[in-house]
Amino acid sequence: MTKLFRGLLPLSLALMAVSLALAETATVTLSPAVAVWNDTVKVKIEGVGCTRAASVPALKRLSNGHYAYDIDLLSCPDGSTTPFSTVVEMGPLAQQEYTVRVYNVARHVASPNAPPLASAPLSIHREASLDVLLEGVATDEAPFTLVFRGSAQSPCFVFNPPVVEGKTITARLDDDCPIIPANAPTVVSEAETLGPLPAGEYEVNFFQVSSSPDLMLYRRTLTVYDSHSCVPSATALCLQNNRFRVEVAWKDFEGHTGSGHAVPLEVGDDSGLFWFFQEANIELTAKVLDGCSYNGSWWVFLSSGSTVEYKVIVTDTKTGKKKEYLNVLGVSAPLVADTAAFSCAP
Repeated sequence: MTKLFRGLLPLSLALMAVSLALAETATVTLSPAVAVWNDTVKVKIEGVGCTRAASVPALKRLSNGHYAYDIDLLSCPDGSTTPFSTVVEMGPLAQQEYTVRVYNVARHVASPNAPPLASAPLSIHREASLDVLLEGVATDEAPFTLVFRGSAQSPCFVFNPPVVEGKTITARLDDDCPIIPANAPTVVSEAETLGPLPAGEYEVNFFQVSSSPDLMLYRRTLTVYDSHSCVPSATALCLQNNRFRVEVAWKDFEGHTGSGHAVPLEVGDDSGLFWFFQEANIELTAKVLDGCSYNGSWWVFLSSGSTVEYKVIVTDTKTGKKKEYLNVLGVSAPLVADTAAFSCAP
């Protein structure tokens, strides 16, 4: 009886492990989708299962010469199934072709091993001396122009125009030319019109294929703005995920008038600055805060050391409502703390 129990125990554990694995589903998303060696690649795993955490990625060499990073989802003992989302970070990574594979940890006791719950290819490239420029601002209502620039090994090159796939835009410069003209190398500059595209963040990848078999990569992030929300400009500051537009009109002591020049901040989108006369002389700080959970309102704060006349116009692009704040000529501007500026109600 004891021998029979000992024989059934591993089988029971294996069957339980398989049942847990079958109950769990997952999808994996990599960011950035295409990376260079010093990037931190974020592996976002979402699905349904009993998952508390994920293991540290384990590197494994595959039979095709490529490599895989295997990640185990650590399941709960009760095997319950609930939605989950977890992020694992990797990097820096050597220049290689990888496959990121996500498993249920039960694979280590199941026989045969269960296939991965999800997988995604990951390519690590060298950085290239390329550039991508946006002419103007991209919105979802009109085409826009991207300029792809780089140094080619020779005038004998092929530029493959950009292709849009989901939220990724990819172009290639192939300068692996077997004939080297006497006047090599050269500079490539190709203007390409895209769109209109749906609003959102896009990953723009520009690959260079040279005499080396390895691809070199330049990457940038492109924002396509919702034309019905705030679209940044030299005089429009966009805050709180482009919902609020802040503009300023000023008048000095000699009667000169103008618009404030917007200066967005890189550290967040709840605050920004304006200058009137010189770029190095900031005149006004504007801030919009989410106070919905406190008093059901969006809050507007303005602070300035200026004594010229100015009018600040804050627009909620979601509702179309506006608030104006006026400072009289010759008066030292007081702090504005409007904690009932815009209602959070739909």
